[in-house]
Amino acid sequence: MSVLMGIDIGFTHTGWVVARATGHGNYELLRLGCIVTVPIGKKGAVRVADSDVERSKTIYRELSAVAWKYGVSGFVFEVPHGGAQSARAARSLGLATGILACLAEEFGAEANVPSEYVTPQANKRSFCGRTNASKQEMMARAVELWPDAKWPRAKDQLEHVADAAGCLWAVRNGDLYRRLAMDEKGDRT
Repeated sequence: MSVLMGIDIGFTHTGWVVARATGHGNYELLRLGCIVTVPIGKKGAVRVADSDVERSKTIYRELSAVAWKYGVSGFVFEVPHGGAQSARAARSLGLATGILACLAEEFGAEANVPSEYVTPQANKRSFCGRTNASKQEMMARAVELWPDAKWPRAKDQLEHVADAAGCLWAVRNGDLYRRLAMDEKGDRT
């Protein structure tokens, strides 16, 4: 069974979707969720760096646990290409990207699990047909494709889980999907 995990990394909300590749570019969703982290302690009582480290560890541990539980065969990560609006946002983006790199390294080294990266624009284009699709359109598309999934009720969580689902859609005609489909059929030498 080829199982992919799509991840929309964020420092406050990290959306993830685990799905089985069913062939012809389609997926059966197995599980989805959103990891929510908040700064620890009161402002001034805990250093921001300490809070950031704890939040990073939480995101990494939870993503790793889900991936091991479902025997993930491949990862698709949405990674922004930059453009953070502040130093704090740039720092959070850097930490989040580091989490994905560690996850890819852990599973790549220990289980030979490949990873593929997509930009938010590629994600939107493949999922909604254009690079400037809104968050609302991404959420509506995800629910349309998988109406029986247990989508989060909170909009701030749903938008990240929908983006994670879009990650999978973005690679459904790509090398990762084809490679896993070949593995499934036993055609790979």
